[in-house]
Amino acid sequence: IGLIVKNGKLLSRDWGNRAALGIDYFGRLRFFRPDLDLFLRTSGGKVTVRGFNRPVSNDDLVVYTGNYGNDPGRINSGTVLVLGDGKVIERRSSFPNSITSGKTIVAATGKRQEEISGLVRGDNAEFDWTMEPFVPLLRGAVSAGPLLIKDGENVLDLERENFTMDGGLVKGRARRTVLANTDEGDLYFIVVTGGGVGLRALPELLDKSELGIANAIAFDGGSSAGMIYRDGLSTQSVGGNRQIPVGLALIPKSQ
Repeated sequence: IGLIVKNGKLLSRDWGNRAALGIDYFGRLRFFRPDLDLFLRTSGGKVTVRGFNRPVSNDDLVVYTGNYGNDPGRINSGTVLVLGDGKVIERRSSFPNSITSGKTIVAATGKRQEEISGLVRGDNAEFDWTMEPFVPLLRGAVSAGPLLIKDGENVLDLERENFTMDGGLVKGRARRTVLANTDEGDLYFIVVTGGGVGLRALPELLDKSELGIANAIAFDGGSSAGMIYRDGLSTQSVGGNRQIPVGLALIPKSQ
């Protein structure tokens, strides 16, 4: 449901102003809060895109790429454009059965249909996006959050990242996972276990660790927060041991 950029291509857009962890083509990590602008480039100017690779709703304008899946779904009433090579190659009233390689689907419903009503087969139209802050040569990015430390300073802003202030996720003490780095280039995978800690106290806890952390971002927490690491010929674990579908792995390059 959050930002995913892979090999420089947008796969999923940002959600809730949550912070993200990025990596550029030089392997440098970027800790930032992304703000995306999605649009269609046409001969008549830009058309604002409301959603990307998500289900379409009423009075909506959503763009789909092949990364969404083979079946975009259904719309009861609307306008669908198929784009390819920077042009409209088909105009229809329903989704095609699949999104073929190199094609982009534009689905508009309700009042949003007016925004693409003038586009017909052969017209110039191409999906594009920009992101602030601009990250040069961005290769990959994934949403997480909240952002905890930036350039050595506590930058926690839960309201800005749309966390529910009175919710248990913020106020409760829980296991936490953090990815951080230092100015010297050290990378830390951190799991806070024991009695846990509240989100507001997490940046201060990292500062007291005396690890010299320059940037830090929180990842998932709670009962799924855990770490497995190699210790000589054996493996050790801390934190939770529940089965989870997604994790982060640190793998050394072969010599």
